[in-house]
Amino acid sequence: MAKVLVVDDVAENRELIVMLMRYAQHEALEARDGEEALALAHTHRPDLVICDILMPKMDGYAFARRLREEPALSTTEIIFYTATFMEKEAAVLAAGCGVSHVLHKPCEPEEVLRVVAQVLENACRPAAVVPRVDADFDRDHLRLVTDKLIVKAEELERANQRLAALTELAMQLASERDPQVLLDKFCQGVRVLFDARGAVLAIRDRGHAQKVHLTVAGLAAEEQASVRSLPVDAATADASLRGRRAMRFEPGAGHAALRQAVQAVLPRVTSGLLAPVASLHHGYGWVLLLDKAAMAGFSTDDEHTLAVQAAQTGRIYENGWLYARVQHQLGQLQAQTTERERADELLRLDHAVALALASSDDVGQGLRSVLRAVCQSQAWELGRYWQVDEARNLLKLTMLWSPPGQLSADFLAAVQSADVRRPGEGLAGNVWQQGLPLWIADLRCEPRVASRTSIAEGLRCASLFPVFDAERPIGVLSFLSRSSRPRDERLQASGQAIANQLGQYLQRRRAEAALLASERFARSTLDSLSEHICVLDQDGVIVAVNRAWRESVENDAQAALRPSEGTNYLNTCEQAADARAPEAGSLAAGIREVLLGSRHTFAMEYRCDSRTQRRWFLARISRFSGEGPLRVVVAHEDISEGKRAEERIRRLHRVSSVMSDINALIVRAPHRDELFREACRISVHTGRFKTAWIGLFDGDHWHLDIVARFDDGTAADHFEAVRESIHRHLRDRDMRLQRLVLHGETVVENDIATSVWLTAPAQASVLAAGSRSLALLPLIVSKRTAGMLVLHAGEADFFDAREIRLLEELANDIAFAMDHIAQSDKLNRLAYYDVLTGQANAMLFQERLGRYVAGAQEKQEMLALVILDIERFKAINDSLGRRIGDEVLREVARRIVHAVEDATRMARVGADQFAMVFPNATEGYGIARVLQDFYRSSFDAPVVCGAQALHISARIGIALCPADGTTAETLYLNAEAALKRAKASPDRMSFYDARMAASIAEKVALENKLREALARGRFVLHYQPKAEAARRHIESVEALIRWQDPEFGLVPPARFIPLLEETGLIVEVGAWALRQAVLDRQYWLGLGLAAPRIAVNVSAVQLRKVDFVATVELALATGGADPGIDLEITESAAMENIEDTILKLKTLRGLGVDIAIDDFGTGYSSLAYLAKLPVQVLKIDRAFVMTMNEDPNQMTLVTTMVSLAHALGMKVVAEGVETEAQAQTLLQLRCDQLQGYLISRPVPAEALAAMLARRIEDMA
Repeated sequence: MAKVLVVDDVAENRELIVMLMRYAQHEALEARDGEEALALAHTHRPDLVICDILMPKMDGYAFARRLREEPALSTTEIIFYTATFMEKEAAVLAAGCGVSHVLHKPCEPEEVLRVVAQVLENACRPAAVVPRVDADFDRDHLRLVTDKLIVKAEELERANQRLAALTELAMQLASERDPQVLLDKFCQGVRVLFDARGAVLAIRDRGHAQKVHLTVAGLAAEEQASVRSLPVDAATADASLRGRRAMRFEPGAGHAALRQAVQAVLPRVTSGLLAPVASLHHGYGWVLLLDKAAMAGFSTDDEHTLAVQAAQTGRIYENGWLYARVQHQLGQLQAQTTERERADELLRLDHAVALALASSDDVGQGLRSVLRAVCQSQAWELGRYWQVDEARNLLKLTMLWSPPGQLSADFLAAVQSADVRRPGEGLAGNVWQQGLPLWIADLRCEPRVASRTSIAEGLRCASLFPVFDAERPIGVLSFLSRSSRPRDERLQASGQAIANQLGQYLQRRRAEAALLASERFARSTLDSLSEHICVLDQDGVIVAVNRAWRESVENDAQAALRPSEGTNYLNTCEQAADARAPEAGSLAAGIREVLLGSRHTFAMEYRCDSRTQRRWFLARISRFSGEGPLRVVVAHEDISEGKRAEERIRRLHRVSSVMSDINALIVRAPHRDELFREACRISVHTGRFKTAWIGLFDGDHWHLDIVARFDDGTAADHFEAVRESIHRHLRDRDMRLQRLVLHGETVVENDIATSVWLTAPAQASVLAAGSRSLALLPLIVSKRTAGMLVLHAGEADFFDAREIRLLEELANDIAFAMDHIAQSDKLNRLAYYDVLTGQANAMLFQERLGRYVAGAQEKQEMLALVILDIERFKAINDSLGRRIGDEVLREVARRIVHAVEDATRMARVGADQFAMVFPNATEGYGIARVLQDFYRSSFDAPVVCGAQALHISARIGIALCPADGTTAETLYLNAEAALKRAKASPDRMSFYDARMAASIAEKVALENKLREALARGRFVLHYQPKAEAARRHIESVEALIRWQDPEFGLVPPARFIPLLEETGLIVEVGAWALRQAVLDRQYWLGLGLAAPRIAVNVSAVQLRKVDFVATVELALATGGADPGIDLEITESAAMENIEDTILKLKTLRGLGVDIAIDDFGTGYSSLAYLAKLPVQVLKIDRAFVMTMNEDPNQMTLVTTMVSLAHALGMKVVAEGVETEAQAQTLLQLRCDQLQGYLISRPVPAEALAAMLARRIEDMA
């Protein structure tokens, strides 16, 4: 073994050489520069110096020269270990200093060891003459050092320039949203950055795989044309993209396939560098640099830098695409919201028009109300109504309305004067003639405009609607606006509906006018109407009915409210006001109000079903105006179709509301489970569906799991019944479900009561829950049916085509959200988890630590934070490579997860650091033992990486909450401080609290000594006799363990027995004691002695072990037919698990083992259980014996114990007998045996053998 001095100003370089020297069994010394090395050389006289050249204070040449000038050190061997630079000049100067070998960094470890061995071997030969340093040495030395510093300065300048260029390029790319501009900037930027003559960038469009973006920079026009013929999918480029690695070529070297592919298109190119443009999950294309200007080719650094830039650009390109996609989806959601708001607005307009017409007293008021409502709601500047004059075949303006101040008075006067149109004349005439609505976006381009006055007023858009009486046009509604508006189909449909309402209204008004005009035409007029009408006199008696009234008595429910002429209608209504027709009373009250004149009209809606369908009616009561007797007209209009239309609109509105709420949910729901749960809840609460549930398919699409469900509170738990029915159809390859799974088609059952598709149990369960129809809507994610949304409605025929379209849009929105959440989860995984180990990173660990700390404080529990640092990990990386280092990190992480049993309690928080949380930790030595077990399970076994078996060690810092901090930040900082202390101390583990660390270190040291004592056989048994009380003859002995420590001597049990029990070592030591007691008794028997029975103490820890009986049996087996071993257990241990204890002790009794209860009276035991225990001996604790003669109470207790034991058939042994007075008292109390110093102190087995031999002699 040689003494080697290692001199280098870089710590990592020194550590590597020192590690290699120690590996070769050499003694290694370290110095940071020449001055420190000279001092060490004078002190230690090394056999060999391995020295760097460029160092502060004194470089390698100066050091070697000074060493040669020292007579005592001049023959010391020197090896230069330095970076490759001006090798010839360095070799000449080295030789001038008497240095025979120069190693160039980096150098393989084997080469270093070989040269060292060679130099040391040469050093054993006779010393050669040390060359004198010539006069030119200083000049050459100064020139070499100066040239190297100049080159290093130039390299640093180039590195700074490249770093600035990289920073500028990264800022430009990160701020660019336009993909094409991004690609152009990247192509031009890398060409300039790498000083290349040209650059080519080929990127596939993310949305259209066949579309390729090709960008060229720096090449001449003819070369650019040639580049475009370069195959985008060339094998070389594809290989680079799949492997996520760059490749390059230069003259006569490098990637041959790449050079061949490029030179086939650009023959003049001599060097090239290709890198893939890809994100973490997708490859998009490649970038190719051509001909580095200032050098023969591209360097490895260029290759690495371009690969990083290309990967960054791939991620920026992908993020830009994702941003555009999200913007597109947002636009669609906004458009849908606008459309629903528009529908709601038009629905409110319909309701407003209906209310205005119902509450109007005359036609003029009704027309004016309609025009005002439409103009105000839809921002029209002018509304007009043209009425058909059938007698003259003309269209006349009868009503107009304009918001005050919107139009000039001259224009309004001109409009009113030109108030007549012939069929086909102007826009209104065309609508009248054709009977179709008309929309003119810009009046200036419309030749059918009769007058240009409206255009001159600034009106641009017109919308006209025919008004029908049945199928006959009776008028035209016209609206004009100043702004040009494209045709709005929804608004046009709503306007036509309003025109139809107006037509019905005018029809009713015309009928009422006819009645008021003449009662002579009342019958014929009434009969011509489809409404059920009767005329009442002032007493409420029916004086006339129409044909519809007479024909309406087709069922009993309607007949109750359709009496014949001459009947008092008021009495009929009041008599019918029960459960069959509860609304009849309200109708009667309204008629009375009209008869009394308190109101002119009355209207109400009510439901009156026929035998075959549900029907609704609108009852309107009005007074005849004019001369003659008081008459009231009661009209019952069948509005069933309108009601059904309203019901359809309400259903669509419910579905639209569900869509709106779920779309809002999609924006805020961060997790898929919340999305599913809330979507089902919204469907039931907002959409008023009976039940909603979501099921997801497994991988093969033929198994469905319900992941979320909700009902209205009345539904039974019928989800599983429906799911099982679906499973049956999936197994049977039902065509409807196959189309749902494979083609995304919706399945609808609109009448569950008559359905044959559901199984009988499912049908019964669903009907019992109140469902009458259901729909199965596919959830399609990435063109694959991932599951289904199932909705149950309480009405039959609920799902029509319109609702299904909206619900399918709803399912698509949920599916889109599923995909979005999945993508977000992937991003969160990258943000919160370490890529290498797959475990949590520092950011996620800090969040979890905060929750652990809060939970520990709330429960008032202690928590331990542990930070672990792998020792010399950088040396592993530097010497064995990053791949081996990564394998080490992954294996250490795996072992830590296995040790802590919960991956959420650990994280990788640094390059070679891990952090762990131990909740509910026990204070002091308890957590130390836990951490010792953790360390052994994690680091005792070597880490095997291929053929390498590495022994890894670590330093650990521990901080405890709340003692060392009550916040996550404070606790973490203190754990780091503890880790620093562990690194600077010989202990691997350090607590933040130094006093606790010292106490625990003492206990750990004692535990280690106990383990060593067990392994090296340093425990011994001493035996204390138990003598018969009267004659004092030895009848048995008790085995007492002692620790024979080489440092402390014979250690009493009170010092170490508690620690043995705490650590569990008592199990192994107790088993040893049993075996040793058997061997000692065999030894006495072998001497021909009357060996007494030996009682061995058993702790509660041993008694709890499942294999306790087997351990005793194994020990007894070595003692022959009569091993003579008894057991002593404390009463507390016996009572701990009494039933199990009884079974074990009975088994041992069968083996001939007597059982004694030790220290009786000091614990708590039940007399009932004590009687059941197979116990033969009861030992009174020494505390009672020592004080019984002085304390009457103690005497009473001892007397009771003796009597109790004898009553239970047990012998009594008194412990701690030290005086003759105590012995006499116990003899009087009929105690069977005495044990204590009065009889004998505990003695070794040999001493007891002598005592037994003397007993034989005495007896002889």
